Amino acid sequence: MAKYFSFLLVLITAFSFFSCADAEPELILASASAVFDYADDSSLPQTCLAVFVQMDSEVQRAERLEMENRDTGYNWQVSSPRLFKNGEKQWACYTNLQPPANESLPTGVYDFRYVDAAGEEATSSFIVNYPAALLNSKAGDVSSLLTSVTENLALFDKNKVLIFFGKTRSNWNSNSSILRDFNGAVTKRRCLSADNNRVVCMMPEESLFEKQAANTETEDDDSDDN
Repeated sequence: MAKYFSFLLVLITAFSFFSCADAEPELILASASAVFDYADDSSLPQTCLAVFVQMDSEVQRAERLEMENRDTGYNWQVSSPRLFKNGEKQWACYTNLQPPANESLPTGVYDFRYVDAAGEEATSSFIVNYPAALLNSKAGDVSSLLTSVTENLALFDKNKVLIFFGKTRSNWNSNSSILRDFNGAVTKRRCLSADNNRVVCMMPEESLFEKQAANTETEDDDSDDN
């Protein structure tokens, strides 16, 4: 669960550019991402829903988030959501809402309710939509199933803590060049997003050291032959 939070929290800033005209005065926006997590190149993805709420009131008073899919009636209730501030922006979020058992993540319109510690409520709605083919896809299929894709790179340290998220730098033409800028990094993951971050595909984790080890071994073998 912590993995999803650390990785997806970086998307909060992007959500701040959305608008939400029908929201109550204290609720600026409510939005969600359908997340597809690929553990390796051969497995089908794990799915979850990540929900982000920007508030105009004090976010520390967030008590509960509720969301219900209009078509299926399936609902989630999250007590004590995670809280986050980015400058003047205040957020409540939860990034690992699991779909119903043995079912896919419901699409369509969700009614959303924010409840604060005093029992006051603010309501809104958001839409969840994604290509159905993603449910039966493998990591190599993703690029062909999404349009207008934005790609970012995530770097993690040995404790799986996110230490960088953003565009691949122009000088990063190898794992060695990444490690020169982030010597504490151990693994990397590509993050492909579409539809204004409403669909997020997390590509399999890759070690930053495997290729280095292979190259070193080859160089050692050559030196022995000499």
